[in-house]
Amino acid sequence: MSNKQLKADVVLSELSGQSVYFKKEPSTPIPTFSSEKIDDTKVANMVSDNQAAPVSKVDDATIETIRKAVKVAGKEAATYRFSADEKRSLEDQIYAYSRRGIRTSGNEIIRIAINTIMQDHRENGENSILALVLKVLHE
Repeated sequence: MSNKQLKADVVLSELSGQSVYFKKEPSTPIPTFSSEKIDDTKVANMVSDNQAAPVSKVDDATIETIRKAVKVAGKEAATYRFSADEKRSLEDQIYAYSRRGIRTSGNEIIRIAINTIMQDHRENGENSILALVLKVLHE
């Protein structure tokens, strides 16, 4: 048997995500949208949460409404096209949640997103994310 002593700080460093092999997923801020006028052209700029207030706040009642909607099995087939970045981002989220022990799918995340944006539109109308982005997208 070996008389080697384990160095507590090295073991703790490995266990706390400082290892080359066990890195923690970086937390990225959720983007929000604001419109800004540049050269008489309005564009939607993604601004991180720490730079601007979110457009909408989600309360417990909204989360429960969305949870109930997504729990109902979706039976209507639909096909949508995504950019490579959108698809990669979706896959990254699925993987990140699976690493945390939460099984999800692209279908589930997209249904959450659709229900969230529609709930926001019902509550905020022309000040909703949907209305604001569509406005600058089609000007």
